[in-house]
Formats: sequence, C-alpha cells, structure tokens
Amino acid sequence: MEVFLASIATEEYESMASALIEMGATNKDVDVMAFAKDLEKIFSSIQVNTNTLNTHFLKFIGTALKHSLLR
Repeated sequence: MEVFLASIATEEYESMASALIEMGATNKDVDVMAFAKDLEKIFSSIQVNTNTLNTHFLKFIGTALKHSLLR
C-alpha cells in the first residue's frame, strides 16, 4: 500500500501498476508495462490540482478498504 500511495505522488506508473497487482487489485498475469502506460494516460488526463486528487484518491482507497474491495 505504501508503494502504491508513494507512486501516486511521484507519478511512477510502473511502481503503481506493480503495487496494484501485488495488492490483488488485478490478476497476477497482467502486463505491468502496458498497465503502467494505461495508468499514465488516465492520470495525465486528469486536470485537477494534485493535492485535491491525492485527497480524493486516499478517501477512495479508505472506502475500498473499509468495504473489503481491496484485499
């Protein structure tokens, strides 16, 4: 989880993809590089203040954990 959260702040999409796979958010046989490129496209298209995005994303992760959406 720490690697994932740090990767959001540093925009390290390969680390983000790997962390999501390790957390069980995807199947284990996902192409990390392709996933990272897709994540980069998503995050680069979001036109909001980074602090706002981080705040909302952390709230989303907290909700996901609370409701057992992430293992």
